[in-house]
Amino acid sequence: MVFRSAAARLGRPGGAVKSLRAVEKLDFERIIPGHGLATAPAPAVRETREYFEDLIAAVKEAMQKTRDVDKIKEMVRLPKYEKWGMYDRWLPLNVERIAGWLNVGQ
Repeated sequence: MVFRSAAARLGRPGGAVKSLRAVEKLDFERIIPGHGLATAPAPAVRETREYFEDLIAAVKEAMQKTRDVDKIKEMVRLPKYEKWGMYDRWLPLNVERIAGWLNVGQ
């Protein structure tokens, strides 16, 4: 779930954010994520959580204008994360996942 400067594919949006918040409370300097680089510094957990939270907020905002998932995918952009690895590949999939999650009431 934690990637260093790389967008991750989001599984369960609410659970991911909750899990990352729990990990942030632990005392550690480096984390061994399941994907990407072999280790990442502790701030990578916060950065990953912030990416997911920013993405959820952007999808919520877009959904106030339309419920068409294809249009939402076109609308949502997160310039802060554009240089992260896999950003272009995972963003539309994550937007679709979050829109579906929000549609069923979280």
